[in-house]
Amino acid sequence: REFQMGSPDNEPFHSPFERSHRRRIPWHFAVGQREVSITEYRRFDPEHEHNADVAPETTCPVNDVTWWDAVKYCRWLSERAGLPEDEMVYPPLEQIGPMMVLPDQWWLRRGYRLPTSAEWEFFCRGGEPSSRSSGEGVDYLDQYAWYVANSRRRSWPTGRLAPNPLGGFDLHGNVMEW
Repeated sequence: REFQMGSPDNEPFHSPFERSHRRRIPWHFAVGQREVSITEYRRFDPEHEHNADVAPETTCPVNDVTWWDAVKYCRWLSERAGLPEDEMVYPPLEQIGPMMVLPDQWWLRRGYRLPTSAEWEFFCRGGEPSSRSSGEGVDYLDQYAWYVANSRRRSWPTGRLAPNPLGGFDLHGNVMEW
């Protein structure tokens, strides 16, 4: 999987810290088709309090989680899947924190993990050369994304709009990713 990562200087909302460059991802990886819903996340953390103003339904994507919470969720999913320790990406839950150490070649392990920025960008674009899987501009964006113009300032249940060419839903908008 080789693609043009980053945004060109003329793209709307281009960040001066981002540069367009060729990127190759030489390993296989999988990404969930939908954002994790509040209901799914609460199986891991039943006490999780989400922002109900932003997500009035528990089928909306989970919000108000930290990066560390997301990493712990990935470890929990790996444990639930019964993966052996030598396939885990993240350490046991009680060891997850600023001082954790990842194993060598963690990106090749089968355990659940957060995608790298290159993996996420490739999947988000649906393998397309444009900045969005729906093409450049906003002509078709309403069919694929919840954003300021169509969201009524809230998130929506995952998977309601059209998927991108790789089968991913809600990758533009709905909630922000890191």
